Amino acid sequence: MSSDPPRSGTDGWDRIGEFMSRMNETGAVMAQRNLDAWTEISADLRDPKFTADAWARSNAKLFGTLLDNAQEMATLLGTSPGNQPAANVIPTVFLLFVIEIPDDDGADDASKRKLVRDPFPDVPPIDAPRWISRCPPRASLWLAGGTGDDDAVAVRKSITIARDKKNLRRYNVTYKSRKATKQLPLGSYSGVSYLELGTTYVPLADVRVVVRRADTD
Repeated sequence: MSSDPPRSGTDGWDRIGEFMSRMNETGAVMAQRNLDAWTEISADLRDPKFTADAWARSNAKLFGTLLDNAQEMATLLGTSPGNQPAANVIPTVFLLFVIEIPDDDGADDASKRKLVRDPFPDVPPIDAPRWISRCPPRASLWLAGGTGDDDAVAVRKSITIARDKKNLRRYNVTYKSRKATKQLPLGSYSGVSYLELGTTYVPLADVRVVVRRADTD
């Protein structure tokens, strides 16, 4: 039984179709960015107390939006369809929590604990791979370590990795509740943050977490 030979030229059409799909998604991102910018600028324009500072702020917002759109188009035109990398080098996020625990308190008394070192203000944002045309609102996180699964789950649930409200290709790492971090189980944890794109999972960053007592050398 003979099979039909592969049709020539189909790869080219696949690449064209992929490029058109990415162009449509890029246009949607730019349209949302333009809408957000104009909503902010128009609110300033309607303010009866519109000042020179507000005018400068609106100009800066408009110029920043134009630059972001230009970068978006440059990425679209500069990336060949079908060139999605099989593996990419990802950054490492390191979070060090230092918690002061009085010797006479019992480790479970969160009211007497004090977060001596808050790592989140120093954590740089994470940029998504450039080939991803539409980034999901949040990144997933998997961690292992501590004394068991319960410890790792408690640490994982305390951390949020969410898309920036202005830069839709960037993710910020923060905590869900600063108060809850005082109750984190001591130990070291490691894992990975990743993006879910339908049935595809893309690594975003390696994640390392250390939770230790303030008096530990």
